[in-house]
Order: sequence, then C-alpha cells, then structure tokens
Amino acid sequence: MNLSAQIALMKNPVDPVLFLEMTQVFQDAARKPLPKPKRGAPGWYLADIPLNRGMLAVCGALKAAKVSEDEVPAIMNRILLMGSVFDNAALFPTFIKQSSDDPEAPVDVADVLLKALAVARIADVEPPSFDLADVLVKAQKFEDDATGKASSLGSKAQ
Repeated sequence: MNLSAQIALMKNPVDPVLFLEMTQVFQDAARKPLPKPKRGAPGWYLADIPLNRGMLAVCGALKAAKVSEDEVPAIMNRILLMGSVFDNAALFPTFIKQSSDDPEAPVDVADVLLKALAVARIADVEPPSFDLADVLVKAQKFEDDATGKASSLGSKAQ
C-alpha cells in the first residue's frame, strides 16, 4: 500500500461506539504507569508517558476485540488528533466543560462529542486536525439523536 493510500485509510470514519470505548481505554491506561522492564532484558522499551501508555492499551484492546487491521490506523489517528479539538475547547462549550477555574483541573467531555470525533472529517491541513465545524455539526446531530430532537443545524448533519 502506498503512502497516500495509508493516509487516506487513517482518515476513514470509524464506529462511534467502538471509538468511545477506545477513548475510555486510552484514558484509563494513560493514568497508570507501565511496569518497569528488567535491567538488561532484550527488546524495545517505550518511555513511560501517558500517550504511550494509552496507545499501547488501545492497541491491545483493538487486537483483543479482533478489530479489522484497516480500522486500527483510523482509530489510533483519531485518538491522536483529539488534542486539536481540546485546544479549541471554547468552540464546544456545550460539550466540553471545565470543572473549575484551574486550567489543570479535569474537564468533562460529552460522549456525543467523542462519538462525533469518530466520524468527523479530518481536514487537509498541517499539522493534521479535525474539521472543527464538522465536529460541531456531528456532535449536535448525536446530541439531537440522543434527545429525540430534530437537528437544529439543518440538513448538513449526517
């Protein structure tokens, strides 16, 4: 598979429920330190940082769930790109809520926003990022579907 095909595969939408589960796997694992390797043992070692811990757990969970190898890169990529949404949290006040004025305090993120990240368009920009307008439309659609409302954003929501 050539590079452009690999990149296209990484931008594919994924199952929203599976993606939500994987974000939870990531978050849980990111908080727990990796076991310390034995000194001098052969092999490669990952730095014990939250990103590595979370992604390692997601890889294991996807493998255990027998998720298609074609879906794995898209799920992993979408998890990595979530920061582009959190960096723009002010655009999503309905879906991202700071629990206090402390910038280091945890934030509450609505499940509908995470599901939207599973299907939202990834923009063709550098560095890679979600199309934030599409994220908002998709999150509102998931919210409307969950509450039984007609979409307030018109026919664009799919």
